[in-house]
Amino acid sequence: MDKFPVELEMGVNHGVQFGGERWRKGDASPVDKMPHSFSDHVRVLFCGSGGDKSLKGEQLNALGNHIGSWNFALKFKFNDYLIKTYFQHMFEDGSGMIFEYGAWKDGLVGISVKREKKGWIDEFLVEYLATKRQTASMQNEGWSGVPTKITGKDDYYNNGIYLAWQHHGMGLGNPLLTSPIYNNNTISFLNNRITGYHIAVSGTPLSCIKYRAMITLTNNYGTYENPYDKCEKQLNSMLEVSYSPSSMKGWTFTASAAYDKGEVTGDNFGGMLTITKVGNLNFNCNKRK
Repeated sequence: MDKFPVELEMGVNHGVQFGGERWRKGDASPVDKMPHSFSDHVRVLFCGSGGDKSLKGEQLNALGNHIGSWNFALKFKFNDYLIKTYFQHMFEDGSGMIFEYGAWKDGLVGISVKREKKGWIDEFLVEYLATKRQTASMQNEGWSGVPTKITGKDDYYNNGIYLAWQHHGMGLGNPLLTSPIYNNNTISFLNNRITGYHIAVSGTPLSCIKYRAMITLTNNYGTYENPYDKCEKQLNSMLEVSYSPSSMKGWTFTASAAYDKGEVTGDNFGGMLTITKVGNLNFNCNKRK
């Protein structure tokens, strides 16, 4: 950034669930054993269809449960400010991956401004997230009503074989899509069509005091299969203040409070106190003679 004040970043994230076993509650043996040979790893890497040992659905489509995003960012250096604009396009299948139905339908777009000189505002960030489109409710690409190819209703983070991108009920992805831990009797994502706005600011008003403040508002629509009767709104907020006294080197005392209000996860309030000590551990041991 010293010679040319602009940087461009481009990349892709690609994650896949595959292999393992499928079990049904109460059975003594798995319902299916998924293939996981070296050739299957190659198929997964290049989004290929499954082999003879894979399930029928994976032979017709891609092997495994794929999810990913295209990532683009542009950085500018202006005086002592670093400005970053970025865009992430989500995808769950081939049509989404190759922008078949538009690059701007679903994704995350944001801008952050960071100041090198510390003050009341060190960094400011604004983001907008949309997952409502999911390559549309249904697309029929056949002729004369013959569905030679039907796509759409991507159902983010859900899969008919591997169920969901979750671990013990916690979603493995964007936290604004409601995790299955909030459900009563299923580990699927019941709310993955949303639009959301996120604002965050941090600063160092004094050399010994830092703060962070964040607020997020989402409009939630459920899923294509089970939409909400109406748009449900959710507000999440957090304030954190840290104190690092100069007389106590390496010690930091942090207090944070969070408040949620809405129809998706309900009204909640929580707080946390943290004491941190940073430093080196020196073990003065005499060498053996």
